[in-house]
Amino acid sequence: MHLIIHDVDRDGLGAAAMLVYKLGVDVCELEPLKEKNLQSYFTSNKFEKYEKIWVLDIPSPRNWSYLAEIPKPVIWVDHHPLNPKARIPENVTFYHPKSALDHTTTMHLLRDNNLVELEATSWLWKALCVPSLENDWALVFSGIDSLWPNVPFSKERLPSILFEAIRNKVIPDILIDMKNECLRVKENVSEIVTAGTKVQGKLAVLYLPDADGIGLKNYSLEIGKQNPDKIAVIVHRNKLLYCGIRSKIIKFDLLEHFKSRGLEPKGHPYVCFADLGKHNAQEEIEKLAEAVK
Repeated sequence: MHLIIHDVDRDGLGAAAMLVYKLGVDVCELEPLKEKNLQSYFTSNKFEKYEKIWVLDIPSPRNWSYLAEIPKPVIWVDHHPLNPKARIPENVTFYHPKSALDHTTTMHLLRDNNLVELEATSWLWKALCVPSLENDWALVFSGIDSLWPNVPFSKERLPSILFEAIRNKVIPDILIDMKNECLRVKENVSEIVTAGTKVQGKLAVLYLPDADGIGLKNYSLEIGKQNPDKIAVIVHRNKLLYCGIRSKIIKFDLLEHFKSRGLEPKGHPYVCFADLGKHNAQEEIEKLAEAVK
């Protein structure tokens, strides 16, 4: 039996679904978790019945020591920024890309704190890093929904990874309502982005008073679609910045930039968010525009 622990966003759900598809529904158990709950989960549960434990799309911990006590092999696959000083226990095999900015399907193995490129590309890494999968997602998700009793399929789950893939395909009943909701959300978001986005240098900026319960990622993707050569910037309620780089031409580390500005961003170098706190939104946008000239 395989235990698959995964994040509850698009990347984590997609990778978990791909893994179940490869291993088989009958030999898998799914445990959706957020990063903050991971250590308590590992330290308060027993794992004797599992052959392997998988951790997908959850940032690597600052301290791996608690995993050394797990009596089973742990396979960890992630693409968030690494802690370069971390020492990984012998029972953990950790896979990561060469760079968080590299969205190819090349997989790397962290060995002795060095990233070693694998000989072949990985279907699991493709599930994590390539939004427009060519896989038949109707087949992938058929029967897997029973393993996710606590994860509702709604507009916040798998919004874009499924939208393109299932547009013209027969899909299981569990996904029909979600597909219709995706279509409705996409139309609403498109109208808002078209009307409100302003270009400022290499930025496409949208001031959003209220997201109306729709994930900011949906707005960011639409801004990127309408402005493919710009960095999507969303100012939500004048309290939060959400930025995403869809263009393959722009090479810029958003995390490092916002850290240099005294903010505490979370996410990836190519897509992240940060609470503004006492920072002025317009000033931060101007500084960002200057930095990416």
